[in-house]
Amino acid sequence: MKRDLLGGEEVNVYSHKEGVVRAVVCAGLYPNIAKLKSAATKGSPPSFLDEEGSIDLHPSSVAFQAERFRTSWVVYHEKVKTTKVYLRDSCSISPFAVILFGGKLSVDHQGGTIAIDSWIKFAMSPKDAVRLKRLRHELDSILLDVVKTPNVLPPSAQTSVDATAVILDKEWERICKQKGVA
Repeated sequence: MKRDLLGGEEVNVYSHKEGVVRAVVCAGLYPNIAKLKSAATKGSPPSFLDEEGSIDLHPSSVAFQAERFRTSWVVYHEKVKTTKVYLRDSCSISPFAVILFGGKLSVDHQGGTIAIDSWIKFAMSPKDAVRLKRLRHELDSILLDVVKTPNVLPPSAQTSVDATAVILDKEWERICKQKGVA
């Protein structure tokens, strides 16, 4: 019964690809995104910035003890305010996950940046920024089509989904080879 409700292997084809899974979490929790402001030092946990300002990892968070993060970006489940504003239940995400599954995109051709919701910015060539914006538009269209007509994915859409999964997975593999642990 459970298999019938959740689908079989065909809907879990990328479930073993960590970069894809993290991107899906990013898509589901956006706009709960934060950027690493300062790395952890002895006796001081890392701090982050989101659209509203400075936030810290909650002391009960698994990532609280991390000395380094794989990327400068995390997605989180909730923000709580006690003595300070804290993040809970967070995980590192890739820049491509933010670009492809975050908020509204804009390209600054002169400045060489792509921005998400005006506050998240990445430096890149205008040519690459436009390519990513096109891919994002295509993914948004595919998701809308799937919502309208479940269980039907045209072959051309499957090609785009597969290419996106490869991009996300390869980027995450590259990040894991270069950086820390959280």
